[in-house]
This record gives sequence, structure tokens and C-alpha cells, in this order.
Amino acid sequence: MSTGPLNPAALLATLSECRVDFVLIGAIAVGIHGEVRATGDVDVMVPVDDESNRQALGTALTKLNAERIPMSQGGAVQGSDAAYPTLMFRTRFGRLDVLYRPDGSAPYRAVKERSVTRELGGQPVNVAGKSDLVSMKLAAGRVDDLRDVASMTADEHGEPRRISLDFTLAAGVDPDWAHDLAMSRVSLFDPAGGRVDHRGLSPA
Repeated sequence: MSTGPLNPAALLATLSECRVDFVLIGAIAVGIHGEVRATGDVDVMVPVDDESNRQALGTALTKLNAERIPMSQGGAVQGSDAAYPTLMFRTRFGRLDVLYRPDGSAPYRAVKERSVTRELGGQPVNVAGKSDLVSMKLAAGRVDDLRDVASMTADEHGEPRRISLDFTLAAGVDPDWAHDLAMSRVSLFDPAGGRVDHRGLSPA
């Protein structure tokens, strides 16, 4: 099936109607805490080893006419825990990514306890707290993730807070290349121009 237009409210409503236990994460959750940006999917975190919730999720996926995206098409992302990859689905309300153990995340129960309840599309939804989202985004480390961190950690004047970046270099990595990489990351948080010296880039 082809993926329908993204409709986050309808997607989340279907999960709630089927009594799926989930916490909203990803770009939509970031938008609740900081700057809204365009996204092509809905990301949710669900508990590990909860059979009743797995069945509820299965019911919801059936109602969504969901089709799992094959791994050959990038439909699963291997995180640090190989037993629990991110699963991606095409649905009639857009793409849904289901994560069990996002890199950088605390256990599900802790993330849910720290979540905030927000009304999305006329229904209450558990949204991951800012600190948990920051941890996940820093672990992911992509440019968009770091921009999200800068947005969520901006002070009341909209200025990003300073964030220290520590790198441990693998054997054989060129320190100059690592320095340039670190500078590209620092500039996301310090528009005035950050500074990284080689003392902060320690060999493995």
C-alpha cells in the first residue's frame, strides 16, 4: 500500500482507541516543548515485553491498514540494543515508527512517569518530557536532532544554552577531521561561534 497523508491526530487517536500504551516522542513531541518543524512520521515509544500491549498494538495496526516497511527499504533501524529495532509502518494516516528502546532513553516506565499530558486532536496524549527527548536526540546525533536539542534548551530569550561535547576517538581517526566535525556540532548551539580544542578530543 502507499502511505497516506500524514495525519498525526488520527494516527494517535487509533492507538488510544485500541488502548495501546505509548509515549509520543520524535519531532512532534519536540514541537510541543520547542520549535515546531516539518516531519514525515509519528514516533512512539512502547514498553518492552508487554504481551497485552503488543496485542493492542497489533489491533491498532490492523485498523490503520498498516504495512511494515521491509528492512531492504530502510524499514528497520538498528539501535544499540539489537533485540529491539525501530519498526516502521506505512498506514492510511501516514508513517508510524514504533520504538522499544530508543538510543539514549531511560526504561519505558521512567519515560512515561516523566511524560506530560497534552491534548492533540481533542484527546489526551502522553508526550515524553523535555529531558528524555534531549537524551534521545543527543544519542541520535544527527544534525536535525541537534537542532531539536538547541530548540528545546533555549533560554527565555531564545538563545541556545552552551552544551559541552566530549569525543573519544577510535584508533586511527584524524584529530583534525574530528575537530571539524565537533565544530559543526557546536555551531548549532553557539551561533556566535563555539570553540573546540584538541584537548577535548581524546584518543580511545
